[in-house]
Parts: sequence; C-alpha cells; structure tokens
Amino acid sequence: MVKHRGVLTILGAAALSAVSLAVGLQVHAWLYRLPDPATADREGLARWLVIADLTEHDDATCRALVDRFETLFADDETDVDFGGDSSSLSAAERDRVARNAERLKEIWFCSRVDGYCALGHSERDAYMDRQIRNIFRCAGIDRQFHEAQSESRNLGSGEGSNFVGDFFASISEWQASAPVAKREQMAKVVRTGLIRWLATYDLGAYSPAARHEIVASLEKELGENLSFGNPGAALMGKELVQFWRNVEVLAETWFHAKSAQFAALSPAERRQFVARQLKVIDELAAHWPSSSQGGAAEIAVKLQSWITSTDERHRQAAREFAGALQGAWIARLFGGAS
Repeated sequence: MVKHRGVLTILGAAALSAVSLAVGLQVHAWLYRLPDPATADREGLARWLVIADLTEHDDATCRALVDRFETLFADDETDVDFGGDSSSLSAAERDRVARNAERLKEIWFCSRVDGYCALGHSERDAYMDRQIRNIFRCAGIDRQFHEAQSESRNLGSGEGSNFVGDFFASISEWQASAPVAKREQMAKVVRTGLIRWLATYDLGAYSPAARHEIVASLEKELGENLSFGNPGAALMGKELVQFWRNVEVLAETWFHAKSAQFAALSPAERRQFVARQLKVIDELAAHWPSSSQGGAAEIAVKLQSWITSTDERHRQAAREFAGALQGAWIARLFGGAS
C-alpha cells in the first residue's frame, strides 16, 4: 500500500522552474496554473503554497484552501518528511511557503472560531478536538520546516524552539488585530479550547523545556494569575481528572520557573514579585479539587513536593521562594500587608 507523506511530499514538484526551461513552455504553463482551491488535489495545494502570494488573494480563497487542506490532511496520521520534501525549494520559495502558511493559519483560526460558535453544544467538543489536532499537526510541520531551513543555511537544528508555544503566541496576535467586537468571542473560544486540550492530552509526557514554554504561553493568554475559571462546569469524569493532573504538572513547572526568577531579584523587588505570584496560588486554591482541608492546604502540601522535585542545584532558591509565598499568605491571613 502506498504511504501518503502529506502535502510536503510533493512540494519539490512545485520548484521546477529550471526544469521547465528545458522541457518547454507547456510544462511551464502547467506549473504556474493554480487549480480551484476547493477541489485541488495534494499537488495542486502544494503549488498554491509555493507559487502564490496569498496576501494578494481574498479571504474567501484562503478559506477554501484551509478547508481543502483539512479535508485532505487533517486525519492523515502518517509521518511527513519535511527535510526531504522541501530540499529542492529555493530560499525564496521556502520563505513564501512560510508566509503563506501563516496567512492560512490566521484564516483557519478566524473561520474555526466562527464555526465553533455556530454549532450546537452537543457538537462542539468533537469540533474542538479536531482543531486541537490541527494545531499539533501544524506545529509539527512548522518544526520540520524550521529544521530543514536551518540545516540548509547551517543555522543549527533549532531543537530549543517550542512550536506549540509559537502557535499560541500567533493566536494572541490574531486576537489583538481582530475588530474589538470580535475579540471577546475569540478569547472565550480560545479559553474553551485550552481547557479542552488540558482535559484530553497528557502534559506529563512533554519535556521540561516544552512545559516551561507552555506555561509562558498560558501566562500571555490567561493572564499572569493563570485564571482557568471553573472547569467543573464543562468537564466530568476522566476528562476532569486529566485536566487537574495537567494543571498540577503546569503548576509545578510554574513554581520551578518562578523560583529561578525570584532568586535573581534584589530584596526590594522580591516583595512585589511574591505578591503577584500569590494570585496564582489563590487561583489554584479556589478551584483545586481538595479534601476537607481546603484548596489552600492542598497547595501548601504541593509546595513541599515541588521543592523536592527541584534540581538540587536550585533547591535552596525553591525553598526561599516557597517560604516567601507562605509568609505572604500568612501575613495577609492575619491582616498584614501581602
């Protein structure tokens, strides 16, 4: 059985400018004829990415391309060899592919927000799950494309990049550039999507570096206090359990990151820093599934385990940060300044 490798398998076929000079004008004309975006096959979609400047095409054309890409590729779980597939593209063609991909991703985001809001509640979870898969697929393709570009230009592998985090950053930019009346709707759908993601994926399987990047991205999207709201209203059973398992993973990652930041601050800066981080503790305690002790007591227990899990070289900084948090919490409890 032939194994489909995706849109990038045939990107090289769209970079045949030099060959067309040798085989005649007929091939040249075929190469630069863009097919109907609503019915294009894989090769036709590749020609759109490599040849067209999508900033010169209207949103309707780009939406048709997005829909066609999703139809042909969204459920294709086979591997994509981006390095081999893009090796015959020139630097200018690769840059054009990257620009076109960003344009299509923004169109995808805006159209999928509209699509989600138009659905009945019973259809929304399946729709959101599909879009989350699309995000991870795009992030994987972005990583491979970046690595292929880096290798061709001797820039290194780019292993430190977090392309899921980059996608979140792009979403924030698209929201900011949207009409004011649209931003609240976008923010609501994004928050719903983040909760759904945390309820259906296992963040414990991610590398520590990736988890740190995810926390930084969530701070931008949810605010510094990482306000998820009350997920119990939308989740139940295994999904709610997975959500809180992931929140604990992210909270531990947050603690380690903030411990390092705390250690680098002067004594004068630490008080204000701790006051801001205490808002995260408050948010977690308000919603944390807890025993009769209450969420705050549960978080206090977690702080001790997070200190233990800190790399030994940074454990003293973790102890000092945890102590500062607990001291600020107690001071506030008894009416002192936080």
